[in-house]
Order: sequence, then C-alpha cells, then structure tokens
Amino acid sequence: MVLTTGFVSVLVVFGLFAVSSAITVPTLNATLSKTDNQHKGTLMGFASTAGNLSKVIAPLLTGYLYKSNIELPYITMGGIALIGVVICCIWIKNQKNK
Repeated sequence: MVLTTGFVSVLVVFGLFAVSSAITVPTLNATLSKTDNQHKGTLMGFASTAGNLSKVIAPLLTGYLYKSNIELPYITMGGIALIGVVICCIWIKNQKNK
C-alpha cells in the first residue's frame, strides 16, 4: 500500500490481499483440524479467538498509527507479517528435522 500510486494500483493490492486471505484462512483451518482429537477443540478455539482479537486490535492500532503518520500503519503491519513469515519458516524447518 505504501508504494501504490493511484486507484488502479490500490485495487490490485486489495485484490491480492483478498485472494491471499481466501487461500490462507481455509488452509489454516484445514491444517488445524488434522490435529489429534484430544486437542482439536482447544486449538480451533484458540485460532478463532486469535483471529477475532486481531479484528479488534488491528483497527485500533492502525488508527492510532495513521494519526501519527499516514504510511506508518502499512509499514508496521508489513513488519508484523514479515515476523509471521519468519516464525512459519522456522517452524517448518523444525518439522522437517523431526
């Protein structure tokens, strides 16, 4: 979003976001549902809670950041997403080593 220059580029970025969300959320839920039955409910509940909590915290945080600097919310959320990617890569590497 920081690098968009016009309406068309904003539409492209939002389109990519929509497609990635449409792929990620069902894949995450399917992966979580493959856990053993003893912990499935806890894990699915935690995932739902984390997702819903992020829908409350993210707008509040980004509103505050937007008030400070118009580009800050995008940079901050991009950094958080990058941290998530690093954590996932480390987790996948550890799973392959088991």
